[in-house]
Amino acid sequence: MTAPVIQFKRGLLANLPGLRAGEPGFTTDSYDLYVGIDSTTSNNKFFGSHRYWTRGTASTGSGVNFVEGTSNGTSYITLKAADSLAGVTTFTLPSADGSNGYILTTNGSGVLSFSSPAASSFTVAGDSGSDTFNTGETLTFAGTAKEINTTVTNNQVQIGLPDDVIIANNFKVSGISTFVGAVTFEGGTITLGDAASDNVVFAADVNSNIIPNTDATYDFGTGSQRWKNANFSGIVTATTFSGALSGTATSTTNIPNLTGAITSNNTTTSLGSFSSSNLAAALTDETGSGAAVFANTPTLVTPVLGTPTSGTLTNCTGLPVSTGVSGLGANVATFLGTPSSSNLAAAVSDETGTGALVFANTPTLVTPVLGTPTSGTLTNCTGLPISSGVSGLGANVATFLATPSSSNLAAAVTDETGSGALVFATSPTLVTPTLGAASATSIEVSGSVNVGTALSAPTLKTATLQHRNGTQAATIDTSGNITASQNLTVSGNLYVNGSTTQVNTSSMTVEDRTIELGQVDGSTPSSATTWDLGVLFNYNASGAKKSGVIWEHADGRFKFGSQVSDGGGTDNDSPQITVSNYAAIEIGSLWVNDCAGSSQVINCSGTTRTLENITIDGGAF
Repeated sequence: MTAPVIQFKRGLLANLPGLRAGEPGFTTDSYDLYVGIDSTTSNNKFFGSHRYWTRGTASTGSGVNFVEGTSNGTSYITLKAADSLAGVTTFTLPSADGSNGYILTTNGSGVLSFSSPAASSFTVAGDSGSDTFNTGETLTFAGTAKEINTTVTNNQVQIGLPDDVIIANNFKVSGISTFVGAVTFEGGTITLGDAASDNVVFAADVNSNIIPNTDATYDFGTGSQRWKNANFSGIVTATTFSGALSGTATSTTNIPNLTGAITSNNTTTSLGSFSSSNLAAALTDETGSGAAVFANTPTLVTPVLGTPTSGTLTNCTGLPVSTGVSGLGANVATFLGTPSSSNLAAAVSDETGTGALVFANTPTLVTPVLGTPTSGTLTNCTGLPISSGVSGLGANVATFLATPSSSNLAAAVTDETGSGALVFATSPTLVTPTLGAASATSIEVSGSVNVGTALSAPTLKTATLQHRNGTQAATIDTSGNITASQNLTVSGNLYVNGSTTQVNTSSMTVEDRTIELGQVDGSTPSSATTWDLGVLFNYNASGAKKSGVIWEHADGRFKFGSQVSDGGGTDNDSPQITVSNYAAIEIGSLWVNDCAGSSQVINCSGTTRTLENITIDGGAF
């Protein structure tokens, strides 16, 4: 058996109504489950929500969530089980709270209790001062800027010098000294080498006021900076250079404060006095001659531009058409220079005709061949020959239009009947015609008329119809109503075009397979209808009543009524059948074929009825 689906009443938490006693409700935004007790919203009982636990997976243990207030957000604290357990573990919480600062401990068997933390402290002493360090505090190893660096990682304290060291007082270097990084001396006396033969090598940046001297002791405080036998292999930076600098410069950038002329080994011209001619003398791969050219509004004297990738010739003049424009077709340059009809014809390669150029308004064409125009107005044209100038005429039509006689018309028409001269309506003379069934012919005869052969659609006026033997077959009253005195058998189709069809018999046998209701003139309705359709049953129970099975158009469904009424009518809006009492339906089982397909919804096995393929939907709030 396919089990039914039961859906709780559901909706947004803000729309949760007061639920009746035992009625469940599910919130679709917060995923909470409530059960009502007295139809009062404030008394709905909360039974659970996914917000308060974390579901376990195949590899992750589950947990309980402690959620913050809903007005504050959706964050929470989770207490979860280990992802893998050897067995069932139980933790028993203390029965009372501990004192301030106490910690939670276990006895090893899962029983938890509060106890005071173990006291732990030690004394830290330095070259000056000491301190007592307690557990829970932070012990900081502090360095000094530009002097000492400290780093703490993975239970290790590392102490060292920074990359940029500042020495605020005396600093002495003996022997051959190499300064690899940036060196800044702030005050004090700096001795670089004790003997005149000592070398000082600056292998990186040097920041100072640079003045060479042969003294052995150098004052980097308020006086000048001096050295002997100094070799700079890095970048030398200074606010002022005094004296001569020599050597090979590998980089000539970042020297904005240099003044005066700078001389290179490759040119005798100083950088401080460059002219266009000096620049041309220094360069070896220039083109052209004269003054140097910059981008904005230069004046070029007889330049050869080569092939520019782009350009705008808005203000240019004098471009020769014959030689200055490429890509023109043959004779196009001649036409542009002298735009005559003959020059245009010489340039165009697919023209038709000869002579002067033609424009659209009132041209004069000499013996043109028009081809097949898509449209045209021939109001002022003459001389169109019928036989050859008009296409699409039927056989012999052109002959009839030229000579409109009866014989020529008969030759042109292909579905005529008879022969001879053309007939008009008023007082024609017909020679041996066969009239066929004349709809306007009437025959009025007094007395009996015996018809031995067929009459073709005459009007017969009579009050009775009898067989030859005198048996009465039918009568016609003064209103034209026909009463059949004997049995009536219709071998063809029976069409009844009236407002009511009444059958007064004790029983009716219908051999038709289907009965259709609601057709209009024998066909399905061609326009929208709003009428109701049904089969009504008359009975009397404390008065005349009607029951029925109807199709309710407005609701779009079938209804079973024990008492119904209809307002009559035969237009597109009536009848409208109203059900005042609905009838019970007695069935053995029920199948439904709808949006879910064909399936059984009520079944019975033994004495037990079951629902199948059913969703019991509590609705929304």
